[in-house]
Amino acid sequence: MEQPQVQPPPVDTSENQLANFSSPTVLLVDDDPSTRRYLAHLLTHEGYQVVQAEDGEQALALYFQMQPQIVLLDALMPGMDGFECCRRLQLLDADLPCLVITCLDDQASVDQAFAAGASDYITKPIHWPVMRQRIRHLIKARQNLLNLRQQAAREQALNRVIRAIRTSLELDQIFSVATREICHLLEADRVSISRYQPQQQAWCIICEYQTHPEGYLGCTLPDSDNPMAELLKQGKVVTLEAVSQAQDWVYIPSMAKAYPGTWVLVPLYGGSESSESSSSTLWGSLCLQLKTVRPGWLATSHDLILSLADHLSIAIQQAELFQQIQELNHTLEEKVKLRTAQLDRQVQELQRLDQLKNDFLSTVSHELRTPLSSIKMGIRLLSSALLSDNDGLKPADLEKVSRYLDILNKECEREIKLVEDLLELQQLQVLSSPQQPHWLDLKEWLPQITEPFAEAARSHNQIFSLECPPDLPRICTLPQVLQSVLTELLQNAHKFTPPDQLISLSVHNHPDSLEIQILNTGVTIPPQEQERVFDKFYRIPNADPWRQGGTGLGLALVRQRMALLQGSIHLSSEAEHTCFAIRLPWVLPASGQDKLAQAKV
Repeated sequence: MEQPQVQPPPVDTSENQLANFSSPTVLLVDDDPSTRRYLAHLLTHEGYQVVQAEDGEQALALYFQMQPQIVLLDALMPGMDGFECCRRLQLLDADLPCLVITCLDDQASVDQAFAAGASDYITKPIHWPVMRQRIRHLIKARQNLLNLRQQAAREQALNRVIRAIRTSLELDQIFSVATREICHLLEADRVSISRYQPQQQAWCIICEYQTHPEGYLGCTLPDSDNPMAELLKQGKVVTLEAVSQAQDWVYIPSMAKAYPGTWVLVPLYGGSESSESSSSTLWGSLCLQLKTVRPGWLATSHDLILSLADHLSIAIQQAELFQQIQELNHTLEEKVKLRTAQLDRQVQELQRLDQLKNDFLSTVSHELRTPLSSIKMGIRLLSSALLSDNDGLKPADLEKVSRYLDILNKECEREIKLVEDLLELQQLQVLSSPQQPHWLDLKEWLPQITEPFAEAARSHNQIFSLECPPDLPRICTLPQVLQSVLTELLQNAHKFTPPDQLISLSVHNHPDSLEIQILNTGVTIPPQEQERVFDKFYRIPNADPWRQGGTGLGLALVRQRMALLQGSIHLSSEAEHTCFAIRLPWVLPASGQDKLAQAKV
């Protein structure tokens, strides 16, 4: 038994390539029997198959039967002459070369012949060496033209196949289009794609396109003891010129019976199984089958088959990569959903804890306020009793009692202030009466509220200034809330400004807002601390945290009150200059106080 070929036979590129597979057919049309016999003898000697006709009508009938590659026409014949026959043949096949042979050598006859579609014109008597070369030239020119057209058609079909393969990332669609288009492009009788399944030690046919009614989709071929499978796994192309040469290689008898002609199997490659390896692995095979043996089909189609297999392998790798990306995206989405759910639960738990903390602070603040008020009242009564009745006290003891009572009173005030700040911060204590915006003349109002701070600044050798434009218009706002904001900012400035440094309050007009700046010198807040000064209970780190005291709630309350005023506050601090700038609308709507219950720090 002959072994199947692994490599295709070489392609014959010689001048007589056509004769290797079939001899060209010549249709000889002449009403003179002797001329027909003479030319038929010469043409047969040259290797042509000759078909003879004695008139035009018979020539047309033989054309349909024999499909000749060239026609030799006598111009003068009874009935349909050569000119009319040539014209009709050209209507049937415009590429068919027609060589007119006649004794007419006048210009009118020559023009008539070429007007009818003749490819060449030879006058009698015939000079055979010239005629032989012209026949060869016309047949070769026709074949070249057919080859060019066939090549162009193949390239167009190949481009269609490649576009169809590349425009989809679904393997089922890719294979369906590829098998159909390849079958039409290469004029095969069946094209199929098999998937190699190494774990099952089998090859499964997953897609096919065939002209035979019986299909083999889903059939499984064994991998072990399979010579064709071994060659495919070695990366070799398997070619069988005739299946009868390798009956032992075929595992589906009905397929061998339906397609006894040429078989070609090409390996297909997919992505690497290991991410650490960049080489491709065997994915499956592409199989083309013919019902009959066609000499020359494999030689002319081999390179095209390999090219199509390469494009299929690329499409497989792209589709598998896309599938992997889809799976990774799905896994990532699931992880994101799971993590989001976990974060949601954590956020809900934090919100619950924050609410518990707020409730605790509110409860503790409220519960502390009552005993602190009682303590303060007790301090006042004790102070009145001790200091009013001083008969039994020495002057030195009286001074100590007064100092101790003053300390108790100040610390009690601090605790009460802390509790009140906590109550306001938790929005459990509202203003003593509902507030409505009022028109306020800052030129008259500001000196009144800043006078106590001016006195305190002078007592600590600080410089205080108030700058207010003379043409400052009135503003509609909440006076008590604005006073609380300015008081807190001025107290902060007074608390942290060193002696001989400046504390200033300045007012600036803007078209859409009013700006008030509280500036103090001698102090710089580090950049990393500037965003946190408005946080609850936050105090700027200091070597002596008890030096200035405070609860860390003042600026948090300022920002809350600014929300009530529908304004904003900004901090800038550099080069020992610290400035808090607040911006307020010129007119606060009457609904502005409603934000008190909605303001958040």
